[in-house]
Amino acid sequence: MIYKTVAWRDRDRTDVERLLRAYLDDIDVSYVRAAILEFAEALDERERVKDFEDLLARVRTAARRPPQG
Repeated sequence: MIYKTVAWRDRDRTDVERLLRAYLDDIDVSYVRAAILEFAEALDERERVKDFEDLLARVRTAARRPPQG
């Protein structure tokens, strides 16, 4: 997941979202967040941290919704 957040192309964002949806309870989000912060600072792309947080919030919101159907 961390490599995907470094590349951060559209398909990488989609892959990160899929991984979060599938394994949210098993992923150490704090660890991932810290790694993203380091890379974002090194790449001078601090907005990447916000992008990840927005994506994470979207996944968490979707996980709380009851299934449709």
